[in-house]
Amino acid sequence: MLLSCLLAATLLVQAALCSPQGVRLDPPAKEDLKDLRFTIGTSEYLFLTTRTDWYKAKLNCKAQGMELVSIESAEENAGLTAHLQAYPYEEAWTSGTRLGTHNNYYWESTGNFFGPYKNWLIPPEFYGDEEFVYLQSYETDGSRKWRENSANYPTKMAICELRPQTYDTSIKNKPGRFTIGDGYYEISSMMLPWQHAKNDCRSRGMDLLSIETEEENAALISALQEYEEPFWTSGNRYLTQDYYWEATGQLIEGTYTNWAAEQPSIYPCVKMNADILTRQWYTEECYIESNLARYVCEFHPRE
Repeated sequence: MLLSCLLAATLLVQAALCSPQGVRLDPPAKEDLKDLRFTIGTSEYLFLTTRTDWYKAKLNCKAQGMELVSIESAEENAGLTAHLQAYPYEEAWTSGTRLGTHNNYYWESTGNFFGPYKNWLIPPEFYGDEEFVYLQSYETDGSRKWRENSANYPTKMAICELRPQTYDTSIKNKPGRFTIGDGYYEISSMMLPWQHAKNDCRSRGMDLLSIETEEENAALISALQEYEEPFWTSGNRYLTQDYYWEATGQLIEGTYTNWAAEQPSIYPCVKMNADILTRQWYTEECYIESNLARYVCEFHPRE
């Protein structure tokens, strides 16, 4: 009996020495895994405790009117680490990815490439489909680092973020800008691959275009009369079987559509065609650097 007690005490000491400072040793029971809301600076956060793959985590955040988190400073990473102390063994998806950019990681929610702040546990290896970044469980010193993983593993929780809107609606007569309802739209002055177009819109505080009503489509046809060329939209089906609007998470089928004949085809991303009278939609391969097109960015003020 004495030997058993000594052994148990030794194991407890070892666990205490190896645990993060200020973090409880035992993971919360399954019924205690509750979503957690908190703020860091001017941003609001929601820790979703449902374990999903990366794509589902992104849609779950969008359903809350938020985006997967972008961790762009040491202060933000430290704040997340502190607020998640009750979940020391849980990993969580972020918006970090290198999808469509070969070996350049960026924050999908903001369009910004990683840096200057980075917090990798080990340098990225750019291996196969491990293209998505998660915040790993606590290290022994109480810190949380970043790691790569495939999007398809439904094993991680998610951190959602709501940042203040930064798009300036007060600028008058801005070239390429027009309005539809409460929305502000900007026609790009350059041609980019789909992924870069999406990131450029995000870096402006906007989103790549989603066309969700017949009225919006008609207004776009009118606004783009001078451009006899195709335009990227946010429509795509990467990681899914069904096309959806990247900016909103809304599935395209079952809502308003404007597909050309024999469309959609097998390709993942949606364009408006060059016909200035119809601007019908068709699909193209988009995760290649050589497929360039103009695009429209869209912004709607929050209520």
